[in-house]
Amino acid sequence: FAYQNSWGLSTRSIGVMIMVHSDNQGLVLPPRVACVQVIIVPCGITVKTADATKAALNKKAGQIKEELCAAGVRCELDDADHRSPGWKFNHWELKGVPIRLEIGPRDLKQDAAVLVVRISGAKITVKQSEVKDRVKTMLNEIHEQMFNKAKSELDACITTAFNMTDFCTFLDKKHLI
Repeated sequence: FAYQNSWGLSTRSIGVMIMVHSDNQGLVLPPRVACVQVIIVPCGITVKTADATKAALNKKAGQIKEELCAAGVRCELDDADHRSPGWKFNHWELKGVPIRLEIGPRDLKQDAAVLVVRISGAKITVKQSEVKDRVKTMLNEIHEQMFNKAKSELDACITTAFNMTDFCTFLDKKHLI
């Protein structure tokens, strides 16, 4: 006898994830699924910024990237000179990267970095020495928040109908019956 089993996991699963989690600003990916979990964006560099400051900033951003990659975090450094930080922020937000790490000349002087959470827009300033641990904690927190939100929305839409009138009413409200 031939046996066959299909869980129906295909591109539909990806579509459902996108529909459940995304917002008007673009894609929102759970950290465990995202190809890039953290994007590092050097910012605050202008034409008047000294070459030594630019080099120090890019070196520090590269060090943070290496530290995060060594800790198992999937991250990238967007150090393209021909794009503004605002363009980069929007580009990576549309791609659904869970955390954006901003670092600029002032942050170098203060030994700090700014972490921006995609799902809430919250900005958190942390010491550069704490970036690795804080990012790993935040990725888990983001995953839990996204799961809990999706679960509560699902639970709120599941109802039981005991007659045809209730069935039609819940169906009109787009509930799962």
